[in-house]
Amino acid sequence: VQHIAINGLGRDNSCAHLILSTSEQVHQAAPAPIGKLRPQLVKTIKLGGQLIAEAIVNSASSSLNVIKAQFAGKTLTKVNQPVIMDNLIPQGLRPNPINEAEISGSSILSQHHTAQPVMAQSVVGVTVKSKASNEIHQQAATHQAFLQSRLAAQKNISQLIELQSKLSAKTPGQGQVVKTVAEVVTPLTVVSTIVSEKPVVAANLTSVEAQAQAAATQAGFQIKGPVGYNYPPLQLTERYNKPENIIYDQADLVEFAEGDIGKVFGAEYNIIDGYSRRVRLPTSDYLLVTRVTELDAKIHEYKKSYMCTEYDIPVDAPFLIDGQIPWSVAVESGQCDLMLISYIGIDFQAKGERVYRLLDCELTFLEEMAFGGETLRYEIHIDSYARNGEQLLFFFHYDCYVGDKKVLIMRNGCAGFFTDEELSDGKGVIHNDKDKAEFADAIKSSFTPLLQHNRSQYDHSDMMKLVNGDVAGCFGPQYDLGGRNPSLKFSSEKFLMIERITKIDPTGGHWGLGLLEGQKDLDPEHWYFPCHFKGDQVMAGSLMSEGCGQMAMFFMLSLGMHTNVNNARFQPLPGESQTVRCRGQVLPQHNTLTYRMEVTAMGMEPYPFMKANIDILLDGKVVVDFKNLCVMITEQDDNSPYPVTLPETVALKALTAPASAPLVTPAAPVAANVNAANLDERGIEP
Repeated sequence: VQHIAINGLGRDNSCAHLILSTSEQVHQAAPAPIGKLRPQLVKTIKLGGQLIAEAIVNSASSSLNVIKAQFAGKTLTKVNQPVIMDNLIPQGLRPNPINEAEISGSSILSQHHTAQPVMAQSVVGVTVKSKASNEIHQQAATHQAFLQSRLAAQKNISQLIELQSKLSAKTPGQGQVVKTVAEVVTPLTVVSTIVSEKPVVAANLTSVEAQAQAAATQAGFQIKGPVGYNYPPLQLTERYNKPENIIYDQADLVEFAEGDIGKVFGAEYNIIDGYSRRVRLPTSDYLLVTRVTELDAKIHEYKKSYMCTEYDIPVDAPFLIDGQIPWSVAVESGQCDLMLISYIGIDFQAKGERVYRLLDCELTFLEEMAFGGETLRYEIHIDSYARNGEQLLFFFHYDCYVGDKKVLIMRNGCAGFFTDEELSDGKGVIHNDKDKAEFADAIKSSFTPLLQHNRSQYDHSDMMKLVNGDVAGCFGPQYDLGGRNPSLKFSSEKFLMIERITKIDPTGGHWGLGLLEGQKDLDPEHWYFPCHFKGDQVMAGSLMSEGCGQMAMFFMLSLGMHTNVNNARFQPLPGESQTVRCRGQVLPQHNTLTYRMEVTAMGMEPYPFMKANIDILLDGKVVVDFKNLCVMITEQDDNSPYPVTLPETVALKALTAPASAPLVTPAAPVAANVNAANLDERGIEP
């Protein structure tokens, strides 16, 4: 007997499923008959035709008339908190049981449900002895997959309908006041807390991220640290800039990143939306700009141009390290050189055949990293342009401010537009004469570790301990500092760019101060590929720089360079220029990115610090290299913006004042024929 299961596909745009079964019973080893025909449909089914809704209404059945009569003259209760279906992302849910008694007229408590599917017995792995049996088991597995998929969708719909009914049942229109808010938290989908007359919106967060976000919003930014110690949450304050003039707001920037350029810059740019690719900002997952406040540029005019952007750092951002941004965010937030060159009209020339790639830049941090609740302001300048054959290059720089304080400068920025063939032919970073001379002149030195460990390899679980501030859990009990230094840790798991350490040679390298190798597993489905950029996915160099910083932090902690401080943070070494060369691209793929770090200088005075050169390799080729990466460990005090409060049970170590002033590279002398007003903090004209 043949059976057919069809879920209609027609003008109502629902999806279709067709399941064939050649037998009512599953035969374990039925012999295959000779000349057996392939399964056929019982009859031909033509999809489409009149809409189902129209057919029902036009038929004017007596049942429909009865239903209409029941609702005649009645006014349905207004839904005060509607569920916006377009904002909800259906996923497989496993809700917990709900206690209906907890729902009262004055409050709506957390809602949990049980809806366990009736699972058919799995046929996966069953040994079959004939072609017929194999077909039967294949059909059974197909049907089971269809039932599971349909059940998951029905569970999602059931939860949403029940949620809306609970909310509408307790609306103020019925004389009830909602005092406590409902928040539905599931392993995969989170429905945002209702705090005002706003629709319920689902955020695509993991359970851990959702709980951290809720905790940060309600009780301050939660501090993770050594096991067994509880740290009071940080109370980050929103102190965002409020500019009077906004040229492009957040919606415009999202449209530029994910939608049509013509809707942002005007109809003159509409033709660009017809190209297969164009210059875009990263999508929302890595869009680190809130608004554009100034613009001095003209379409088709390749001359000096300027754009000013601002980024409001969220107080509950998942990348914050005890309230402070990581390096990657500080660097990437100046991403609007992309928007500026796009406004000038580079895509009228590129026509989708050439894509943007960064080649070089030089970064100099001047102050400590910013905190959530502050605004980063970037003054971005395109200085000049050049052609190398058909390749268009442009040169740019930016200054980054928090308030009136300049915190970061980027100089010698160079980017270009390249074809896929030109990018695939890249040879990677090749050492030039300056690099070779640096190696030849290197002088061997040594550093005595303050703490010792006996391992040369560390895995992902060890890296996660450093994400959570559990240094002793990673390296061993001898690294237990009794609750001190909870902020010496990596950023969140999402921003973990080093997943394992594969080599540690404490005396290796040209300088004899250490040679390390770490790895990051790549996956085309990982978040950092789809968001950077739409239609042109490539791993962001700023995220690779985050991996470089994590390599240095790992080595400093492994050497015990944090043992003489109480409540410290990792910071970039102020005034030290760090150069970046990009000579390859990391496209979506299943592969391994390797970080090879060679320490060039380190010490404990005036603060614990480390300098290193890092090569980033893919398939044996150096695609990016960082020169003079500089990290230091500095103590927080009462003058720090948001110092973490240590528990009273933590025994502090007596501190000694730094032996000298902070490590800052002196400014170069100003030449007599140069206007000093045009120089930056290093005495160099951009």
